[in-house]
Amino acid sequence: MTRRLPIAVLALAGCVGTIPHPDERDLVVARSLAHDATLDRLAEGRRLYVGKCSSCHALHAPRERDDPGWRKVVETEMAGRARISRDEADRILLYLCAVNDRPSG
Repeated sequence: MTRRLPIAVLALAGCVGTIPHPDERDLVVARSLAHDATLDRLAEGRRLYVGKCSSCHALHAPRERDDPGWRKVVETEMAGRARISRDEADRILLYLCAVNDRPSG
């Protein structure tokens, strides 16, 4: 069991590495979705996404879904199971919808 823990930690670290940190480009998109968006709010959404979601399953890259797809997953499928408050869901969704169209590279 002790040997498995480092492997699990490394696997999770690899997943988190593919989850982009929000930047000014993402803030422009976020402000089109919520006029009061800030980089801090986007960073909090990322922190919540990584913390809440990775505790049960591998994280999905934001690019894997469009805005309606993320809304369905977060609001309908996961909010109750993960015990995500409305405010937390809003922050997670703002982050995911701001970065999901980010060009690769």
